[in-house]
Amino acid sequence: MANSTSSNPGRYAKIMLDHWFKRTFGESNERTLRLFLQEVIPERTIETLTYTPQEHTNPFADKKDNRVDVECTDASGARFVVEMQLAPQQSFYDRAVFNSTFAILQQRDKGEGDEYFFPTVYMIGLMDFSFHKDSEQVLFRYRLREDMTGEVMTDHIQYIFLELLNCR
Repeated sequence: MANSTSSNPGRYAKIMLDHWFKRTFGESNERTLRLFLQEVIPERTIETLTYTPQEHTNPFADKKDNRVDVECTDASGARFVVEMQLAPQQSFYDRAVFNSTFAILQQRDKGEGDEYFFPTVYMIGLMDFSFHKDSEQVLFRYRLREDMTGEVMTDHIQYIFLELLNCR
């Protein structure tokens, strides 16, 4: 008979891989995604999430379309785009800006007038590499700010990056 105290590591899913990431944070696991978002955006209370399509067609036929890992909205209309990036990519910040624009554009219907208010878009990138190699900081938050004064131009677009390599 096998020793009941023997260690059996079992099988685990590597959630950093696309398939498992989407299963972990996808529609069947809204609670897991909500808890994760609450942890990285503690100032926001998220009661419910509605998943939105992950693929967006660019309105300009000759331009690049967009596909994200997970995208959803909360009851107030705030949008959350969550991307996992395993391989180092020097242009990941630029890709995050590109991905966030689709979430912004889809909020405005034609004929809404001159006001351009839209609910906040949070672009969250989980990265298994680091742009800040000499740092132990894991969480980085960005907004559009004025260079000299640091004055926030808008709070309606926020970028949150977790550099997972820095927590090892």
